[in-house]
Formats: sequence, structure tokens, C-alpha cells
Amino acid sequence: MPVAKSEAGRVSVRFPEVAVPTPSQARLPTEPLPIELDARLAAIYANAVRANTEFEASAKSTGRRAQAAKGLGVNSDAWAIAELSFADLNTQFSKTQLALADVDMLAAQAEIESAEPEKLEAIAQLRSDLTEMRDVQAGILAAIGADLEQPAQTVDEE
Repeated sequence: MPVAKSEAGRVSVRFPEVAVPTPSQARLPTEPLPIELDARLAAIYANAVRANTEFEASAKSTGRRAQAAKGLGVNSDAWAIAELSFADLNTQFSKTQLALADVDMLAAQAEIESAEPEKLEAIAQLRSDLTEMRDVQAGILAAIGADLEQPAQTVDEE
């Protein structure tokens, strides 16, 4: 049963029957590290490389479309095509983000399990490689996005 108490104009409620776990009792539920960690890391890397190849191919065509649409209004066909292509490029970018999230999950599992240093190093190296890949892609997205930005529209007063 909750107990209400009033102090200095504030009311506090205590729930004595609720046990709060101590930090040593609180553990995140995780799956154990895969037995074949090297194979899992290799698969993540292969997926990321494939996604990066697709991203690079899409970035070239998206960049051309954005250049063609630069300075045109949002109502132009060229701008609409460039925007759709840019959205597709962002989808390609998300595949790299997902690979990085997979590595982060493995890193968390490894830390919880106090994995061997070589496992931690392999995960850290892959994370570093994927972070670099992601940062390059983010730079490309920013550059293309800048080409698609429209100047603020002003309303002519009559």
C-alpha cells in the first residue's frame, strides 16, 4: 500500500513493497556472443561493403541529378527527380548505419560477457572501419543535400 507524506508543501509517495534492484542485480538481457564471432563480423563487413558499393553508385547519379536541379524551383520535374534519388541514397546510407548498429550490439555483448581482448579488438576494428565508411557517406549526403536546398521564399506584398 502506498504511503503519502507531506513535507514543506510537497507530497511524496513511497511504495514499500516495490524492490528496486541494486546495480549488481540489474543486468541487460542479451544473447551470448556468437561462437563464430569472426564469421559474424565478416558477414557484417561484407554487407557493409555491398551497401557502400550501392551507395557510391547511387551517389554518382544522385549528384548529377542534384546538379541538374540546382537553382530550379521545387515544382520542377528535375528537382522532384533529384529529391526522389536523394531519398533513395538516404536509404542506402541507412544500410551502413544498420551494420554499425549490429557491431555496437556485439560490442555491448562482448563488454557484458567480459570477452577476450582479441574479440574486443576485432569488434573495435570493424566499428572503426564502419564509422569511417559512414562518415564518408554522411559527407557525400551533406554535399548533395546542399545542392538541393532551396532559398527561402518571400511573399511579395501587394
